[in-house]
Amino acid sequence: MGKVSDKENLARMKIAFRRWLKATYLTLALLIFSICSVIPFLEGHRWHDFWNLGKILIVTSGTLFVGLLWVAGMTYSIWLYVSEPISTRKRRRP
Repeated sequence: MGKVSDKENLARMKIAFRRWLKATYLTLALLIFSICSVIPFLEGHRWHDFWNLGKILIVTSGTLFVGLLWVAGMTYSIWLYVSEPISTRKRRRP
């Protein structure tokens, strides 16, 4: 297995960054949809009789929020790596 150059590694990280960014957007969209889905089950709305389903949606929203935090954190860490110039990275190596 040969040594991977910095340029090849940076190209791979840019592809990974785009994938994680798409995952962040998807998780955010699912979270917004899940939060909006709870509204009809609140008191005073037409589906309040099915509040047990609303509770499940609230737990789902909380889980998606934690997932969004994790995915956004991964995206941010990859973005930091990709946005840092190669010359700076080389100077830090021991």
